[in-house]
Amino acid sequence: RLCADLVEGFKRHGVDVHASLASRDIGLLPADLTVIVGVRRSSYRLYKAAQEAGQQIVMLDKGYFNRGKYHRISVGSPQPSYISKVTEDSSRFDSIMPNATHHDRNGDPRTILYVESTQKYYNFHELGDVTEYSANVCAQLRTVVARAKPYLSVVYRPRKAPTGEPLPVPRGTVLADPVAMRELFKPAHCVVVHGSNAGVEALVAGVTLLVMTQSFQF
Repeated sequence: RLCADLVEGFKRHGVDVHASLASRDIGLLPADLTVIVGVRRSSYRLYKAAQEAGQQIVMLDKGYFNRGKYHRISVGSPQPSYISKVTEDSSRFDSIMPNATHHDRNGDPRTILYVESTQKYYNFHELGDVTEYSANVCAQLRTVVARAKPYLSVVYRPRKAPTGEPLPVPRGTVLADPVAMRELFKPAHCVVVHGSNAGVEALVAGVTLLVMTQSFQF
């Protein structure tokens, strides 16, 4: 359906379109533009091949809000890093998130919250095993906290583990309580993510956000 809608839009603007749905068994196709949906191993292979071939890339994924209804479109990268330069008004955002106001926050911040992404996301960005990467991030955060703000504790919010499997907790960190994200924001001095939707939620909640890029590796 996404393909059909895109083809219709391209043709409406006079672009000559030859669409072919690529699967994991099909390599990069000759084109001026490659459109990739989601962050998976197969989409990463196409993403890198398109970069090396000098093709323009558009990435589609679930939206930051109302994820079952909207998609986000990013030109040239997995995330729209140019979003701060967009000058559109907020009317569409207001219609999607009519209750997007700052959450009540504790005036006495006590935590630094690290929010983990999925393993497939980490595979796409070549970050390695999600558990090992998270342990490294938390270790670095503990080092900084011990030196600069020793009264803060590092809280680790992992992805939900399969039923019956214990959640690995990095040494020296606190496992986040199983509550809504907005509750974890209340005592947070800042939120740390690599590319989680929790980062957008943190900004809406008025919490300082540290975003690690692909180049930020240990």
